[in-house]
Amino acid sequence: MNREYSERLSHGAEKRFLDLEERILRDIVRRIKKTGEITSTADWQLTKYHLLGNSTEQIEKEIKKCLDDSYAMTFEAYDNVINSQYVRYKSLYEQVNQEFIPFDKNLELQQLVEGFQRQSNTDLFNITKSLGFMMPDAWTGKLHFTSVAQTYNNILDAAMMDIASGVFDYESTIRKTVTQLTNSGLRTVHYAQTGWSNRVDVAARRAIMTGISQLSGKMADMNAEKLGTDHFEVDWHGGARPEHRIWQGKVWTKEQLVTVCGLYTVTGLLGANCYHMYYPFVPGISVRSWTDEWLNSKNKEEDVPKEYGGKQYTTYQATQKQRKMETAMRAQREKITLLKEAGTDKEKILDDQIRYNNQLYEYTKFSNKMGLRQQRQRIYSDMKGRVLPRDNSIVKYQKIRYNKDGIIITTDDWTKKEHVKIPGKYRQNAVIETMEEKSGVKYKNRTIYDRKGHMVKQIHSGNHGNEKIHNYGENGEHVHIYRWEKGRIKKRYTREMNQIERKEHGDLS
Repeated sequence: MNREYSERLSHGAEKRFLDLEERILRDIVRRIKKTGEITSTADWQLTKYHLLGNSTEQIEKEIKKCLDDSYAMTFEAYDNVINSQYVRYKSLYEQVNQEFIPFDKNLELQQLVEGFQRQSNTDLFNITKSLGFMMPDAWTGKLHFTSVAQTYNNILDAAMMDIASGVFDYESTIRKTVTQLTNSGLRTVHYAQTGWSNRVDVAARRAIMTGISQLSGKMADMNAEKLGTDHFEVDWHGGARPEHRIWQGKVWTKEQLVTVCGLYTVTGLLGANCYHMYYPFVPGISVRSWTDEWLNSKNKEEDVPKEYGGKQYTTYQATQKQRKMETAMRAQREKITLLKEAGTDKEKILDDQIRYNNQLYEYTKFSNKMGLRQQRQRIYSDMKGRVLPRDNSIVKYQKIRYNKDGIIITTDDWTKKEHVKIPGKYRQNAVIETMEEKSGVKYKNRTIYDRKGHMVKQIHSGNHGNEKIHNYGENGEHVHIYRWEKGRIKKRYTREMNQIERKEHGDLS
């Protein structure tokens, strides 16, 4: 049972819980939109309970739908395991002249499957008993787990106070709230583990995969006993965590599966997020799928780090980075969808679309550089369809580009705008061109933004009409450099243009 196949089996339940998250977030946004119509805090107390209304009942309804759909997917997943895993033993039985019992006649195995199905469905049900979000505390700003019902109450209260007091407008309030919710994602809390929480899609996938993995292990044990062998081969997959590479692809006794491979422990074989499986191996008849020489060669290959963005990554580290990038892109897609639902400013939504498009661009570059297969099905598992503009208007923000002559390409031409105010934070990799007039003389300037959308450099082709202060170059041309720290400009200084900058901006003079 390889990694890709294992993930397909759990995808159904994972998708149902992602749908549940989206429906709850859409409902929260819908209710926040109504707070924008309230004009005073006095009206709020009268309207609050109406707005909250049937939120608890609605949540329970959505949870029931999610569970009903997930239960059906659970049975389908286990059927797939039987159809793909159990029948693979048939040829091994024939090699040792033993009778192979089909699943529909194997009562012992049928009872085993039913038990694991019930356990997986119980685990899914338990996930829904403690749903919530990681939200910032109003006073300290620290994140803490908040139940769904309390999240509704807190968010509506905060939105009302922000809007009615005039501190924030509706646009700012909805963006702040949507960012908080999508950064958290719908989560389930495990009180037995001192309040530790996890995203519901991850918990749902784990609930299904744990049962399926343990069923596959029990099937391997049952078949090994009937085949008269105490040996098992653990399968191999690329990008395994370092402690699993020690034992993957090799043959072990049942005792060694426990003592060496850590069978059924959290960090071992068939533990949390483990995609390995083991199969009966009959010495003298079975042939190893992976030789020691091949395994050693592959381990050395995966240990050679590859550089990207100034950092070194082994194959395992690169796959972990890939998963983080995919999670971030799913959250960004959800954010775009919710902001559209809330009817926020299209230009602001465009900023988030640019951010998402650049995430995709970086993901593609990173995967290619690391030699990893892109797994875009993880990104698009929300089934939201296209969230980017139909045209290519935002591609220009993927990276800073240059003409063949080395001149930098402007992304935003503001030379016709009057009373221009240059923002400290703007679109990623943007190059804004503006016109400045001092003492009857016009100067063209450029402002450059980095991958985070921070203003990092301003190129000025003149001296701002102040030759004493900006006594640079031939015509006062100079550069302002900005250093950022924790989201704020920490330092600003001015210097001469260097030769590279003179070439990149040679058309300004």
